[in-house]
Amino acid sequence: MSNRPHPVREVLVSIVSHGHGAMVADLLRDLALPGNAEYIRVVLTLNVPEDVDFRLNQLPFPVEVLRNEQPLAFSANHNRAFKLGMKQEAAAFYCVLNPDLRIPAGAMQALRACFDEAGTVGLVAPVVVSPEGAVENSVRPLPTPVEIALKVWARLLGRKCISEPQASEWYWLAGMFMLFDAAAYRVVGGFDERYFLYYEDVDICCRLGLAGYGIRRCQSVKVIHDARRDSHRRPWYFFMHLTSAWRFFRSPTYFRCRGMTRGRE
Repeated sequence: MSNRPHPVREVLVSIVSHGHGAMVADLLRDLALPGNAEYIRVVLTLNVPEDVDFRLNQLPFPVEVLRNEQPLAFSANHNRAFKLGMKQEAAAFYCVLNPDLRIPAGAMQALRACFDEAGTVGLVAPVVVSPEGAVENSVRPLPTPVEIALKVWARLLGRKCISEPQASEWYWLAGMFMLFDAAAYRVVGGFDERYFLYYEDVDICCRLGLAGYGIRRCQSVKVIHDARRDSHRRPWYFFMHLTSAWRFFRSPTYFRCRGMTRGRE
């Protein structure tokens, strides 16, 4: 039997490793489970030098490994993987995965089915839970500068600001797991590479909405996210977070998206 994916249902998967070799190996094994391995191919980008035996020849799907001479940003890495993968062979879907995820059997198949159930949808994502099983704040309303300032203040006080918005308020699916309709990703031009780190996800969600595409969380699928909150601990990441927020809140995309959300209220 051929391992070549079927183009009508194929998912091109992009994973970027920043020295996460062991996590990536676990994630690839998860993708090899039944209901995940069918109709996928993977572009794995090693953003920093690492020497890990991923045993790619034992996987039931093709994996292309890219080794960066210099680290690239989240947006640049995933845009490059999309262009390279689609140039080689067209796919119906494009999936961006963080390396620190664990995915159960059948997840990819169920997520593809969510597109069939939901009309003109450009992006779906699973329910994201912590290793302890707590639901993470991975679906969010459109942020405002005041809300971000309050979150920063709460973190400085050692408090958490976690809320679960109603489905009608979902304008932002967090970027650790994003399954795009490949045509929609192409229409909006992929991730905005002016964002080096953070806010690429909210920006592309806004642009999908402005282009007429819906976003949806697939309630039947749960994945585990073993998060590493670098922006909460390291000054450089925190600075990049604030820099990206400043860029986003001054962008035409934000003001247009804000107008769209107010029109729905």
